[in-house]
Amino acid sequence: MQKTGWLIYRKTDATTNHTFIQWFLEEAKKQNVNLQLVIREELQIGIQQNKYKLWIRHHPVKSPDFAIVRTIEPQLNTFLEQMDIFVFNSAETSCICNHKGLTHMAVKKLHVPMVDTIFTTTDSLSSIPPMPFPFVIKSRRKRWKTGACGKGRIILGNAFANAA
Repeated sequence: MQKTGWLIYRKTDATTNHTFIQWFLEEAKKQNVNLQLVIREELQIGIQQNKYKLWIRHHPVKSPDFAIVRTIEPQLNTFLEQMDIFVFNSAETSCICNHKGLTHMAVKKLHVPMVDTIFTTTDSLSSIPPMPFPFVIKSRRKRWKTGACGKGRIILGNAFANAA
């Protein structure tokens, strides 16, 4: 039986990643997988009469076998998992990997050497360094609130400061 899946993107990201999406859809077809691009803004999720429900453009739809969620929205991942849909990446992975502090702590558990890091907000920094240089200051805010990768960090070393 052919598996069905959704590749979920926000509209603006789907435009930016059009070539990758086309490649993904073509590769799925070669594997006999029915993969459909679903635009997040057109997908509604909810609970109706105590049952998890999905709608696309306000029309009820059958749930897919799996979903590749390319949005940064752990609630969506969790919702789909609650429907027994296999989700790439899991809600837990999405939550950790899209939060700078949680990612750093997860990598520490693996004993991967990392530069010393302070988790704070820029308004709570003082002119006195909290530890010897070099170190990184990472915003305590989650990635989905601060923007794209690399934003919300300051790298400090000796007499050098670089706001990214």
